[in-house]
Amino acid sequence: AAKAEAAAANARLEVETSEDELRTALERLVIAERSVEHAAEAHRIVSRKYEGGLATVVELLDASATETRTRLERSAAIYRVIEAGARRALALGGDPGVFAVLDETLSRNRAEADAE
Repeated sequence: AAKAEAAAANARLEVETSEDELRTALERLVIAERSVEHAAEAHRIVSRKYEGGLATVVELLDASATETRTRLERSAAIYRVIEAGARRALALGGDPGVFAVLDETLSRNRAEADAE
């Protein structure tokens, strides 16, 4: 009986932990999305300034590098959401493999959005 209670408590803890991890990962993804938006806008502004002779090539490259870095950070945030979601599904007794489809869909949607 004690072992069963310990196993049940462990399972509840795993579910709660996975829920917290997923919530945190989703919050970080929202922040990463905003960072990409801001960096893309900053890059656009610096590009216009550069075209008008009001910004240096160093400023342009810095803005480009910042945008690239934020896009990479967003990709890492997406991965963390998928990973946390899979752990949550597993903790609830579900199939974590369903998140492979989410990974493909998010990657495709992101590539299309970035191409615009």
